[in-house]
Amino acid sequence: MPFCQKCQKTLKDVAFYTYKDGTKTELCKKCLTMHVDPYKPETFLWILEKMDIPWLPWEWNPLVARAAAKGSQYVSGTAIMGKYLGKMRLGQWGKLGWADTEKEQAKRDALRAEYTIVHGEAPKDKETLHQQYIDGEITEAQYKTMLPEELVVPPPPEAPPEPVDPYKENDFLDEVESPAAQLSQEDKIYLAMKWGRNYHAEQWIKLDRMYEEMSNSFDISDADSKINLRQLCKTWLKAEEAIDMGDIDSYQKLNRVAESQRKSGNFTAAQNKKEKDDLVDCVGNLVAYCEREGGKIPRFDISAPRDLVDKEIQDQKDYIHALIYEDKALAQQIETYLKKRELLDEKVRKKLLERAGIKEDDELNDDDFMDRFNEISREVEHDLAVQSGSIDNEDNDEKSVEGDDEYGFVGFDSPLRQV
Repeated sequence: MPFCQKCQKTLKDVAFYTYKDGTKTELCKKCLTMHVDPYKPETFLWILEKMDIPWLPWEWNPLVARAAAKGSQYVSGTAIMGKYLGKMRLGQWGKLGWADTEKEQAKRDALRAEYTIVHGEAPKDKETLHQQYIDGEITEAQYKTMLPEELVVPPPPEAPPEPVDPYKENDFLDEVESPAAQLSQEDKIYLAMKWGRNYHAEQWIKLDRMYEEMSNSFDISDADSKINLRQLCKTWLKAEEAIDMGDIDSYQKLNRVAESQRKSGNFTAAQNKKEKDDLVDCVGNLVAYCEREGGKIPRFDISAPRDLVDKEIQDQKDYIHALIYEDKALAQQIETYLKKRELLDEKVRKKLLERAGIKEDDELNDDDFMDRFNEISREVEHDLAVQSGSIDNEDNDEKSVEGDDEYGFVGFDSPLRQV
C-alpha cells in the first residue's frame, strides 16, 4: 500500500493520484491539495506540471463555476483537482502533456480568429453581453445562457452588521454590575472545568442556568444524557448570540442542530409528558407515593366477576333478563302463545267430553266414583296376570282396546280421565 510522506500514513491506492506511468504520487490527495485554491492558478499549476497534465483554463473554469453554483462548500481544491485530472484522461486530451499547454492555447486563439472571419465579429465576451443586457437587447435568460464560464473569484463575505440598539440597552447594562463579579475563584475553576475555557464568565453563568433548568424538567441521571445536555446548552448559547448579532444564517443552522440534539437526547415536551404519565411503575414508587401523599390506599369492593367464564355467564343472564323484561314485543308474543294454548286445550277437552256422552253440567255421584274405582282394580289385576304369564298379552291388548272403546277413554293421561 502507498505511503504518504507528509502525514506518515499508509493508505489505500484510491487515496493517491496516479502518474501517467502508473505510479502513485508521493503525497496523498488531501496532503497534495491542502493549499490549493481553485480561484488562484498559481496554487496548483505546479501540481499539473509535476503530473504532466496540460493547463486548459476553459476546461478548469466550468468545473469551478458549476461547483460554486451548488454552494461554497462544494468548491474545494481536492474535488476540483480530481475532476480536472479525470477529465484530462479522456481521449480528447489523454495524449497531451504539460508541454502542450501553449500549443492548445494557440489552437484556441486560431479558432476564435476563424470565428471572427466567418461571422464578421469576435465571440462576445462578458462585457459585451452585459452591455447588451443593460440596453435591453437581450433578456436575462439569454444573458445567463450566452455568458462564458470564467474563473471569477467570489468577493469576500460581508461582515455581519452591527446590532442595532434603539433602546440603548447597552448603556443600561453598563450601569448594572456584571453577575460574573460575584463568582469566587473556586466557582470559576468549577465552571471552567465543566464548560471549557473558551467562554467568559457571563457565558458560564448562562450555560449553567440552562443546564439547571433542563435538569429540573427532565430525568438527567446517566453520563450520556449529561453530555448531550451540555452540548445542547452550548448550541443554544451560540444560537442566541448569532440572532443577537443579526446573523440569521448562522442562527438557522444552529437552531437546526439544536433541534436534532433535542430529539436525539429526548429533551422534548412529549418525552417529559410521557415520563410524568408513568407515575407508578413498581411497588417502590407506589410506597413512595403513599408516604409522600400520606394516609392509606382506600379499599374498593369489586363485585364484578374476575373469571372470564363467570363473566360470560353473567353477560348471558343480563341479555336474557333484558330480552324478557325490556323487549315488549317478545312479552306480547309469549302472552299470545299462552292464550292460544289455553283455547286449544279447552277445545280438545270439550271434544272428548262429547265423545263420552258427558255434559259439563252433569254432577258426579257416589256410584260414578265406585265404578271408576272398580275399573282401576280390574286393570291392576289384569296387569298382574299378564306379568305372571297366565293371560296372553295380545288378548289383553284387544280387551284393553275394546274396553277403552266401550267407555270412550283414550289413555290414562287423557283430559277425560283427569276429569
